[in-house]
Amino acid sequence: MSIARKLTFQEAWESATIFLVDEALEQEIDEKVAALLTDDPSVSEATYVTAENIAEFIVRRRDGLDVILKDIQLSEEKFKRIISLLRKLGRIDEPFDIIEWSMSRIKREIAEKPAFAHLVAQLLLNGKDDRELQQYVPHYYLERLN
Repeated sequence: MSIARKLTFQEAWESATIFLVDEALEQEIDEKVAALLTDDPSVSEATYVTAENIAEFIVRRRDGLDVILKDIQLSEEKFKRIISLLRKLGRIDEPFDIIEWSMSRIKREIAEKPAFAHLVAQLLLNGKDDRELQQYVPHYYLERLN
């Protein structure tokens, strides 16, 4: 019978996969992102970015919000929390309940409600300067929203 023992840091390090790098997958993702940005270059060119073209992009492309969140390096979880906060603050014209909206629900709201799409676009473009959000959201996350 063997006795369980705690691994040393060195043993754990040597037996763990810290990051999995799959070159084929990396290439596929890079190609998809490049194709998305090529389809709508105004979204990727800083001189032309407006809330209107961001709103149009996230409405027109079901994966547009995903692309932008990846580009600004904001996780879906943090984004959903910010949306929940906006709901709680009454900025979203929906009754606030205790259930956090899924990304599917957020995307559906974007597709069906132009005002919500514009609110999300404004958040993505100017969220870091939002005085009310600055009271509740750590500076690090708000910096992503610019």
